[in-house]
Amino acid sequence: MIWVGLAGEKDRLLALQGFLEQNLQKLWFPLEGCTYSPHLILGRPREFGTLDPLVREIEKQKHTQLGVCKSSSVQLMQSTLTPIGHVYTVLERVPLGH
Repeated sequence: MIWVGLAGEKDRLLALQGFLEQNLQKLWFPLEGCTYSPHLILGRPREFGTLDPLVREIEKQKHTQLGVCKSSSVQLMQSTLTPIGHVYTVLERVPLGH
């Protein structure tokens, strides 16, 4: 998986994640068992052997700010792995107050 970490108002994201995890656990969703780190997934390569040049370039750019993003909603997604890759389905969308 190729991902980038997020900076900025991470406290709000961490609070939202904690709230969701606590309440989903009450509905029998299992805890992930790892510390949450706010991030964006850029891709899921199928072949890892050919990624050495990409990994080296990402490593050179690891301290580069990519931009600013404001979110207007949170979406609960379902990820289903199929023979052709992941299929993502929005289960619920909740607008964020500003």
